[in-house]
Amino acid sequence: ASSQLVESLIRAIGSLPSLPKNIAWFKGTPTEPDLSQLHSFLIEKGMASLLPRVDSEVEKTMSFYKLKDLEKDLVVGSYGIEEPRQTLELVDFNSIDLWICPGLAFDGEGKRLGQGGGFYDRALSQRASNAKVWGVCFEAQLLKELPMNPWDVPMDQVFSA
Repeated sequence: ASSQLVESLIRAIGSLPSLPKNIAWFKGTPTEPDLSQLHSFLIEKGMASLLPRVDSEVEKTMSFYKLKDLEKDLVVGSYGIEEPRQTLELVDFNSIDLWICPGLAFDGEGKRLGQGGGFYDRALSQRASNAKVWGVCFEAQLLKELPMNPWDVPMDQVFSA
């Protein structure tokens, strides 16, 4: 299913009117899709491959860093998730063209249920107005309807497999 998701994302990226320069994605938990195959495509096409790093578990903030090599650039970080080394190039939220976001569940209207920390909603509130926001999940995580709070950021599109 993860490979199918990556293939769908690659097709969707290729069909955009202009290719994004900076793409933020995530290195997930065992219950989330593995998007690692996306990295080599992004690098090959000259796009920046960005991953989040938790800055503060207390303040629930994260930053995104530019990756070159998945093997060398990652360390196990907060919550046991692989994160970029802090020595890598930091990227401003407003320069991210495409955000690929995880979630516990999504609905057909693009509503997203996160882990409850608000990390992504805080970061997405600082995105550029023209940035695309996509959610990815397994088919079982698609629900008929989810509630939405005023601070929740809806997805422009949701991909599942």
